[in-house]
Amino acid sequence: RFRQTIELTELPDEGVTLVKRSLWDFCAFEQPAERLGKVLMQRIDMDTRSLLQAAGFWQGAFPKDYVVFRSHAISELALIGQLRLRFSKELRLRELRGCLFQALFGDVALTRLLKQHHLDLNLACAWFQEFLVEFDAIGGDEMMLKLEARFDEISREGRRIRASDIPGYFHINEYCSVLYTAERPTLDGDLVTYFPIRELDKRTIGTKAGCWDYYEKFVTNGLFMRAIELDSLSRNEGRICTLTTITDVADCGFSHLVNRDFDRRAEELILRLERLVPDLTGSNWILNAPRFAHKLFPLAKRVLKVKLANWFLCSGNGMHEPELLESVDAVLLAELQASRKASQTGTEESHLGRQHIDSGGVFERVVSVVAGQHVTWSFSILPGSRSLPQAELDFGVAAIWEVPDDRATVHGAAKETSNSSGLEPCVFDEHGRMVEILESGMPSGDALLPERTVVETLRYSTAHGEVHGSYTAGETGMLILRWSNAFNWVRAKAVEYTVDEGNAG
Repeated sequence: RFRQTIELTELPDEGVTLVKRSLWDFCAFEQPAERLGKVLMQRIDMDTRSLLQAAGFWQGAFPKDYVVFRSHAISELALIGQLRLRFSKELRLRELRGCLFQALFGDVALTRLLKQHHLDLNLACAWFQEFLVEFDAIGGDEMMLKLEARFDEISREGRRIRASDIPGYFHINEYCSVLYTAERPTLDGDLVTYFPIRELDKRTIGTKAGCWDYYEKFVTNGLFMRAIELDSLSRNEGRICTLTTITDVADCGFSHLVNRDFDRRAEELILRLERLVPDLTGSNWILNAPRFAHKLFPLAKRVLKVKLANWFLCSGNGMHEPELLESVDAVLLAELQASRKASQTGTEESHLGRQHIDSGGVFERVVSVVAGQHVTWSFSILPGSRSLPQAELDFGVAAIWEVPDDRATVHGAAKETSNSSGLEPCVFDEHGRMVEILESGMPSGDALLPERTVVETLRYSTAHGEVHGSYTAGETGMLILRWSNAFNWVRAKAVEYTVDEGNAG
């Protein structure tokens, strides 16, 4: 119907479509024809311009009497029209109520939706139908009206959105630190957000009364505010703008990345949010990834067949990653990482030293091993004040064994880890989120790469003096030496330790 309504001139071999401007003006689209025409003309590259000049469709600075599209754009607009037609009643009612939000129902938002479903109209409509139900269930209209009003205030102030602008953040700012929108964009003009994982206190958020509710409120409102922000930027720049996420895992061990109770609830929240806003992300970069993250990722990729086209894992701070520097300049990277709070703990990469463990905290030392490798360790818990009881820590060793290509599941004689810290392996998904290594749709507990206890967790005190231990790996994988103070939320501890990684055989 769209193609029959307006006059088209197509240059099929070059993938260019021109629409007669006088006829375009009669098409019932959300944006005025002149504005939409200007937006699309801004996207004409030099090759297309040369083509139009050669074909006689270019005069002066703009194509004469025509609105120009790449051919795929005309298809997207036609599909948007069909989607609106299918939901015309719902959209009309929203318009009458003043709730036809651009960030959710405008051309940019619907283009994201169609692209997310590979221009499959039926899939996009099925998502949209579910979205309408879910959006009403959470009181989305009231939320969006407040967020749009807040965004207008921030825009008038001429500044970027801050985490403190998002409802719910005030109550969790001690346990979650995030730079919502960096002052400077990427070199392509997209938005940048920075998330230091070390500053996300999963345990407190998951266990402190009322804290999870505020966290959920912050994440939900934050996503809708991001949709508003990106929609405004996209319409101003005449292109689909995205969000570049930089996740910093500096100084992170397993305990900072994974907490069973928190992650279960976070997974449910993420799945619900994916039914409310089409994907806004562009590239996702993981900075300062420790060795175990590099070791674990290929295993998860092979087992889960995870799609990883839009995220990248960096062992360093990104300053020597050419692809990252093509998008985010080195000065911005340095500024982002400088905003990270100073670490209170050491890194698991060291082989020996003195380690402070916060109250309620956990420290891990991860060792990559192959079959036959003999690892030894020793440690002693440092005494505290004489007026206090002897300092105590839980210590145990777990393993994650590599899964060969021809094995569908992990085998091993050791039992699954069941300790007070509730730790499980994790991996980053295609959206840059840290999630447990579970098959999509699988019930809890069916982790394909579970931790296995190889040295039972026991409680040690200063009175035990220097404790020695060793383990010989039977397979290729990782050993996790874990000192836990999770049972004590009042008193910090300190431990001196050495680890000899040994050699295979």
